[in-house]
Amino acid sequence: MNSLYTTSKFAIIILALFFISASASCKHNKNSSQINTLKKDFSSDKNLFIATWTNKIKNDDYQGFILYKDGSANSVNRANLLYKKWKVVDNKLILKYLKFKEDFSSSAGNEIFIIKKITSDSLILESEKKTFKYIRNEAARFPSVNIKANQTVKSPLMIKVNSKGVWTAYEGELGTVSIVDETGRELGKTQILTSADGDWMHIGNALFQAKLTFKTNGKTKAKLVFYNDSGPGEGEEAGKSEKFEIPVKLK
Repeated sequence: MNSLYTTSKFAIIILALFFISASASCKHNKNSSQINTLKKDFSSDKNLFIATWTNKIKNDDYQGFILYKDGSANSVNRANLLYKKWKVVDNKLILKYLKFKEDFSSSAGNEIFIIKKITSDSLILESEKKTFKYIRNEAARFPSVNIKANQTVKSPLMIKVNSKGVWTAYEGELGTVSIVDETGRELGKTQILTSADGDWMHIGNALFQAKLTFKTNGKTKAKLVFYNDSGPGEGEEAGKSEKFEIPVKLK
């Protein structure tokens, strides 16, 4: 009887030691996994970064940046801050920027973020112990326009544009807009200029307008094509050429 009791007690002790050892091993592996995550080299994930990333700041307003495949970058609704280049080094995202002052002079610098996590739809960065959570938002890549997709339009067409800090104006001009019919023929084209209540001399939100006149030539379908003004400069100083389209119906 005593022998059976001793054997059972010994077995219980062995099992207890086994579970303690397994638990310690799991904890060690978990900690190691966390350490490896923090030390991860994100350079091989570069394609995941190529997107428009924004975070909500208030109401329906948002800020962020656009990372392009060629390594260039742009700002989204960032007053007086224009991102120019980006790169990933180990677990860091480095954004090269131009910061504009009230006298319109600028200074260059780098913002450096620790990459905490990236997926196809979200990006979490850390800088100076602050965490920034971004989502993929391709709709923020272009300015907002008062014309909706498949809206019926007629000449003259008054177009209102909010640059939202994505496109930068030069000498009061944001770019051009043209209307092209379903055969590819251009029916009209005009400049997108600053409106009476728009202040174009900054990087953030700015209001612009265009008066587009055209002849339909019997066509019923067309599209508005918006082109930005990439501005002066060459090489790294050159701006990014962008365009977007809105399908419309002709009256």
